[in-house]
Amino acid sequence: MNDLKRSCYSGSMPGIKSISFCHVSEVESITVVGVDSVTVTLKSSGNWGVINGKRMTASAGHQGKNWSQKVNATLPGWTMTEVTGYTRLATGRYLVKFTDKAGDTWLAGYGTPLHLSLSKTAPSTPAEYQGVDLTFSCDSEFGFLKLVE
Repeated sequence: MNDLKRSCYSGSMPGIKSISFCHVSEVESITVVGVDSVTVTLKSSGNWGVINGKRMTASAGHQGKNWSQKVNATLPGWTMTEVTGYTRLATGRYLVKFTDKAGDTWLAGYGTPLHLSLSKTAPSTPAEYQGVDLTFSCDSEFGFLKLVE
């Protein structure tokens, strides 16, 4: 009989370490470099905007021929001025890259760019966040792809 061992410390720690996004108009090209790997080249004027959020998650589920992709983050605290500025972003289409806690970087929005939706959160208890929930989402024929940088 073999021993059974826990392998949760093998570098596959769950969770999201960082999230960045860019508008599709800032992308020069996306090149497929492997079965599930891509590189992204931004235009000289393009850059990735970092989301300094909390409660960051990413999920992709296969539904028929498409993948439903979702990347979420909460920005703690908000004022009406901030919410108005964020609302302007909701009209764009985006690519999102995120790095998981194992150190792998992934691209969401390949094939079909992501939409951004915003919602304000108001706490019902002192322990909850007051903030803005950001949700990037799309249905695409592709799931998350490994981003080679």
